[in-house]
Amino acid sequence: GLSQVAAELAGGGTSRVDIFLAVPDTQLTHWPPDSASVHYGESQLFFRYLLDRFGGRENAAALLAAPEDGIAGVDAYLRQFGTAFEDVFADWLVASYLDEDSGPYAHQDADLTIATVTTIGGPGEGDGSVHQFAGDYLEIDAPAGGASFAFDGSDQVGVGIEPRDGPFWWSAAEDSMDSRLTREFDLSGLAAATLRFWTWFDTERGWDYAYVAASRDGGQTWEALPGRQTTGFDPVALAYGPGYSGSSDGEWVQEEIDLTPYAGGEVLLRFEYVTDDATHERGFAVDDIEIPELAFADGADAGNGWQAEGFRRIEAPLPQRFLVQLIERGEPIVVRRLELGPSNRFEIALDGPATIVVAAVTEGTTAAATYRWT
Repeated sequence: GLSQVAAELAGGGTSRVDIFLAVPDTQLTHWPPDSASVHYGESQLFFRYLLDRFGGRENAAALLAAPEDGIAGVDAYLRQFGTAFEDVFADWLVASYLDEDSGPYAHQDADLTIATVTTIGGPGEGDGSVHQFAGDYLEIDAPAGGASFAFDGSDQVGVGIEPRDGPFWWSAAEDSMDSRLTREFDLSGLAAATLRFWTWFDTERGWDYAYVAASRDGGQTWEALPGRQTTGFDPVALAYGPGYSGSSDGEWVQEEIDLTPYAGGEVLLRFEYVTDDATHERGFAVDDIEIPELAFADGADAGNGWQAEGFRRIEAPLPQRFLVQLIERGEPIVVRRLELGPSNRFEIALDGPATIVVAAVTEGTTAAATYRWT
């Protein structure tokens, strides 16, 4: 998106904004490789809007220079203006719908029409789903005598990984990340040792890699270990050794790694997931970690001595948050952010045409949120 803005500043570039306007339920914070055009259009429109309001497009380099990635990087840039990503994102959703001539709900140098809306013409009920950091637009033609509108959003959302048999360790999923899960084991007195575990992975093949690594010297040096599911595929020389890249096809698969070269002493074992700065998938998960020769078995039901840096122990779905706004389409147009409370529910009275803008805003997942309206 910023590259598109930079190209525009240089007098070139191609706009893909219209592609995004046809599918506004597109996650701003996730960029899968098989749908680049719509994501180029979405992020181009968002960063245009952000820079036009805060710092100017000529300040794109300062935004790009923020050391943090993703939402944290945008927050770091916006801090000087006394605002934050989520507030700008909320205004951008409304601006993309209203496209006013000036003010916070205006896009400079653009003529926009959201092509996908849900029209509610009278009493009834329905349900929907919306991706995280994306928008659904519900247009309501309330009768002259008024009407009520009730919303009930899901309380939880998964991380896109079905548990195998309970809690599991998950790397999380972001760009430019290095998640680690480390534990010390004493293999003294053993002539042979084996690491067994179940894994689920979905990573950008050839760019993002997960590893099992071992260290004899207290973590000063590490060796990536080969297993049944690891690959040597490394087309652009990014891998640190044999690792997990690509997909386990949505299934948990059993892995076994020979630890015999480390038998006879203490060893640090580490699960690690490293991503590049462009695209990421759903990440790397492990469960039911065993070293039979030590009678060690860990089903991720407790911390069990693991040092987690970026990894999360997933015991239940994540709490789902919604950002819902009401656009009263009268004269003048009024925009209000609605308070949902912990139950993700609200009911309001309407006395004229209105649009409800529904966004899901839970970080750390690409799974869509569901909701019902009446």
